[in-house]
Amino acid sequence: KSQKVYSIWFHRKWVVERLFKEMNGDEEAIRNLLNNELDLCNQLLAVDERNFHCWNHRMNLMDLMRTWGKDKSNSMDLNAIDLKLSTDLINRNFSNYSAWHLRT
Repeated sequence: KSQKVYSIWFHRKWVVERLFKEMNGDEEAIRNLLNNELDLCNQLLAVDERNFHCWNHRMNLMDLMRTWGKDKSNSMDLNAIDLKLSTDLINRNFSNYSAWHLRT
């Protein structure tokens, strides 16, 4: 029901980190996990673009993706992903300081 309950987000972070470790480098499974979580964040930010819990979860996901992808030649362009999201959110609402902060 509520997207702004601390315990839900801490539990979600804990689960994602454990799954990430348990996947033992299975690239397809890791990519699916992280992409599904990013999709969820995008959906939740479409509902409430200032949900700092979601922004924090997204930041943790991007850190996991950077850590995982740093040795991969086919890693995703995470800066382009961030730029696209921030541009879309700023175009929707110019005073979205969370989206502006993503660009810093």
